Amino acid sequence: MKTRRTITLCCVLVVLSMVCGIMAYSAEKSLTFAWDQVISTDFAGWRLWVSDTAGGPYDDGATYFRDANGDPIDSIWIAYDGSGAGSYTSDQVVTIPNGQSVTLYFVLNAWDTANNYSQNSNEVSQDFVDAVPPDAPQSFSVTIIVGP
Repeated sequence: MKTRRTITLCCVLVVLSMVCGIMAYSAEKSLTFAWDQVISTDFAGWRLWVSDTAGGPYDDGATYFRDANGDPIDSIWIAYDGSGAGSYTSDQVVTIPNGQSVTLYFVLNAWDTANNYSQNSNEVSQDFVDAVPPDAPQSFSVTIIVGP
C-alpha cells in the first residue's frame, strides 16, 4: 500500500509541475522590418501600424503587440536618420498566449516635416505560434519499497 502511495504521489507531482510549466509560459518574439523609400528634402520618417485584423483598423491597439510596460500598442514612430534605407528592429514584443497562434497585420506610411502623410504601404502579415515547449520536469524519481 505504501508503494502505491509513493508512486502515485510522485506521478501527481510530475503532472503538476508539467501543467504549471505550460500555464506559465508564453512565447515572445522580436521583429525586424525593411522597406524601400524615395526620400524628399523635407522627409521626416515613418509610422509602422499593426492590427489583429486583416485590413485594419490599425488604430485600436493590437492585442499581442506590446510596449516595454506590457501595454498594447497600435503604431510606432520611426524618425528618419538620414541613411536612406528603411529598416527597423522593434523593442516591442509579440506575446503569444500559451499553445495558441496569432496573425498580426502591418502597414507603413511616411510623413514629412509639414505633417503630410502618405498612403499606407501594402499590408504584410506574420503568423506567430507558441512552439517553444515548457521546461522539462526536474528531480523526477520513483521509490520502490519491498516488503510489508
